[in-house]
Amino acid sequence: MLAKRPILGSLWNPCGQKHRLLYIARSYSIAKSPLRIALFGTDNFTVHSLKALHRYQLANPHVIESLHVITRTPKPSGRGLKVVKEAPSAVYAFEQDIPVLRAETDSDIVALADHGYNLAIAVSYGKLIPAQFLSQLTYGGINVHPSLLPDLSGAAPLHRALLRGYDTTGVTVQTLHPTKFDRGKILLHSPEVHIAKNETLQSLESKLGELGSECLVTVVDEYRFADPDLNVPTATKYSPSYAPKIQPKEKNINFTKHSLSQILLKHRILGKLAVFQPTADGVKRIILDNIIDASSLADVVTNEKARLDSLQIGEYDFFKHSDGNSKKAQTVCIIRVQDGFISPFLLVFQGYSPQTAAQFQKSLRKRAVTSKQLQVS
Repeated sequence: MLAKRPILGSLWNPCGQKHRLLYIARSYSIAKSPLRIALFGTDNFTVHSLKALHRYQLANPHVIESLHVITRTPKPSGRGLKVVKEAPSAVYAFEQDIPVLRAETDSDIVALADHGYNLAIAVSYGKLIPAQFLSQLTYGGINVHPSLLPDLSGAAPLHRALLRGYDTTGVTVQTLHPTKFDRGKILLHSPEVHIAKNETLQSLESKLGELGSECLVTVVDEYRFADPDLNVPTATKYSPSYAPKIQPKEKNINFTKHSLSQILLKHRILGKLAVFQPTADGVKRIILDNIIDASSLADVVTNEKARLDSLQIGEYDFFKHSDGNSKKAQTVCIIRVQDGFISPFLLVFQGYSPQTAAQFQKSLRKRAVTSKQLQVS
């Protein structure tokens, strides 16, 4: 089957907004073979694309002849390594009777070529798809990336967009480069998406996952990957930047560098944060969770102003707080930061289970804590 492509076209993007894309000016025809797709991915972002492709396949079986999900083998996790959790993409595939195959190594992936795929789609697989595999596919591979490339290339575009305070972001569908991540040819940019003031990682992932799935279906429906050289926009307004993987040390609070708003932002995006407590037995890590701005504890701020003001940066103490709904006041832990105070409602002393502030306070002496001053950097 042959399909004519526009030399200069106006395209309706998945959100219904009209975008004008310029293409290299030459006439051509592309042979469109039914697609045999290997979709590589694991997480919830992947599931959006998988669902959309599956719906599209059911409605257009002449376009997608087969669809297989390629994911990692689930590994034991949790305390005692007793929990085996399946990847979200595999869970959905099993529910829909979509074949699931496992691939851990490059050789595993190369061996998949025996299934006769002609297009690879990588969404959130976390591993470079080998050139030896891609070279055996008629249409090579494409990728759904949650940023407007070349901005935020790399492993953590969602985290970095939020941590860097971006106002907008979006999705890119690109070809898979045989040797590098996020260096393929751009086939489609989504419209820009607004990032809300209190956007979470989960809400942004869901928003971009849905948008990315629609962009992917557009690219598949129009066979833009068939000759990517003829589908690359002539220019992009987005500047290159890198979004590296989040490192464990980025979850540490540095009281000399991090403001109150930065700490709350890190907690909202990265989850549990860490501080370090000098003890008679050495420096121990304390994990903080359910962290709030302590200024919201109005009764403490009003009644304990002198004690709060006496705290040094990185120092903490315990206070009684009543929320007005309970007759009994609860103990809260408040830590001074550069420009305010934070209050974690759950604390985990290194080697122990999570504790409330009251439990944590009672346990300090037996854990050889002689000062409530944390390391500041």
